[in-house]
Amino acid sequence: MQKMFVCIVCCLTLSACSHFPCEGEKGAEATSPNHQLTATVVHIGCGAISKDATWVTLHRTGEKYDRSEDIVFTAVQQNRLEITWLDDSHLSVFCRCRDEDVRFQVIKKGGISISYK
Repeated sequence: MQKMFVCIVCCLTLSACSHFPCEGEKGAEATSPNHQLTATVVHIGCGAISKDATWVTLHRTGEKYDRSEDIVFTAVQQNRLEITWLDDSHLSVFCRCRDEDVRFQVIKKGGISISYK
């Protein structure tokens, strides 16, 4: 099951602009109230090679923020996102993007519920 999930994430990530050979720039981040997890916005710039993208990753605080297995949201274009923790197990993502630009959304990762607006 985990291999299938990783495969799906990789395929969707590629469709929203692979990180290679694109450049990733760390954007806003929010740390959970218990400081265990961090959600990070990553802006992927691909230039003329492919469409730019925006990712949200959910990872352990202090670990790499741009690993594909940590992606919980992708959208084409570089969108403005707001990420906030409602409590230790609820993350809220607000995207100023069109529905058709959203490529991937995870609503539950581990014990974390993620809501999108």
